Amino acid sequence: MTLILRMSEAKPDQKAIRKAAKIIRGGGIVIFPTETVYGIGANAFDEKACKKIYELKGRPSDNPMIVHVSNLTMAKDISDMPDQYAKPMGRVWPGPLTIVVPAKDSLSKVVTGGLDTVAIRVPANNVALELIRESGVPIAAPSANISTKPSSTKAEHAIKYFDGKVDAIIASDPSRDGIESTILDLRTFRLLRPGAFPAERIAREFRRKPIVSDATRGFRYAKKATAPGMKYKHYSPSTPMFLYTGNPRHLPSILDGIDLNCVFMGFDQSCRAVKGKCPTVSLGPKGDLASVAHNLFDALIDIDALGADFGIIENFSEKGIGLGVMNRIRKASANRSFSDRKGLDELIIKTGTMPLRATLGHIIDGERILLKLASRGISKGKWNGPGGKIDPGETPEECVIRETKEETGLSMHTPFYHGRAYFHMGGAKPVSIIAHIFSAYKFSGRLRPSEEGDVRWFDISQIPYKKMWDDDKYWLKLMLSGKRFDMHFYYDKGNRKVIRSDIKLR
Repeated sequence: MTLILRMSEAKPDQKAIRKAAKIIRGGGIVIFPTETVYGIGANAFDEKACKKIYELKGRPSDNPMIVHVSNLTMAKDISDMPDQYAKPMGRVWPGPLTIVVPAKDSLSKVVTGGLDTVAIRVPANNVALELIRESGVPIAAPSANISTKPSSTKAEHAIKYFDGKVDAIIASDPSRDGIESTILDLRTFRLLRPGAFPAERIAREFRRKPIVSDATRGFRYAKKATAPGMKYKHYSPSTPMFLYTGNPRHLPSILDGIDLNCVFMGFDQSCRAVKGKCPTVSLGPKGDLASVAHNLFDALIDIDALGADFGIIENFSEKGIGLGVMNRIRKASANRSFSDRKGLDELIIKTGTMPLRATLGHIIDGERILLKLASRGISKGKWNGPGGKIDPGETPEECVIRETKEETGLSMHTPFYHGRAYFHMGGAKPVSIIAHIFSAYKFSGRLRPSEEGDVRWFDISQIPYKKMWDDDKYWLKLMLSGKRFDMHFYYDKGNRKVIRSDIKLR
């Protein structure tokens, strides 16, 4: 059973703090508030307790944790911080700046993710500081969330994630900043993760500009996790998120004709621009990046409860805290961005956001339908066919559009054609459709394979009807009419499921 300890930051409950500190000293796990996000913490010297945090979060063991200390002296006890940085750190701590410095041998490699360095900070939150002081030990604490999911900025988020799994949760005020701390490597002066402490302030306090890379901005993941938030997927809700990089005033026309449920997140003014087209979540007044940061994770957590097929989020300035905001958005959206209707259609196809009931597909030879996908049965892998004819005067594409409307009541918006195959992609991932074809029908013929271990390349136009392949796994390549549409995927025939896919329209 999890002990819930309620208190305000302005007036920490000392009796409750002592209970939580006793749990920390005894090898337990306590979730506590900070000014950035809530943390899930344990005694940094207790290897067993720290391992439990990795297990509870589902966190990769090479992803280091931030160690929270109460002052500069405690920081020096666990690290070899260069003396030249003592003065500037004294100015910025307590605060949302984490530094990476050489670790002392007293600190377990479990905490540092196997590295010789440690990430340290002094939180600017009275409850957190009182907990560390009362515990008498540094507290290793990553964000209180399941790995890959948005971080907890409210007590109710942490309770939802971990109630019944940790020893205690200190339920206090919402986090002030709303995104995690900035991480600076003092050895290289490289910004490893942007956050609540702006890069511009680092330049002022240290009289030196930090190095900002594409990985820092969130355009790619680092190959090695020198600090949290660098190597692995982070901050992502279950609902696919798309970053809109165009003018918000153009978004309503882009959304016209999309038979899907979407939610838009952005500034107040941008939300008003799309009012009536889809539900909106305001992240703050126009230009107020601090409000966007404060509200971001709360909105990303809540979007899954809205039942949307996908979410669209506005593009923000990277000035100040905006650099940290955009890092989180790019990772939450897996760098899926668009600026026009074509780009949105690509993302809808690639992420498979369509409801399965809307799909209809045909394998067509001249005027005869050889194979037809049963729109009401795709989720069970059931198909109708072969058989059927195209109506007189109808093109194959018009046939698919008509039958989709008749059988599903929905209008097509993303049909494509190649060779003898027409598909309506308004209903499922392309990989799902092809996988069901492979599992339900038998093909053979001129496959023109090129060996890559047990992986082969195929083109759907070269797959005649009749015989099942013997391969357990295979790649498929598909073409879109008038444009190139590459779809590469592994399909596990034994388990009848797609285990990896990549779709690209160019």
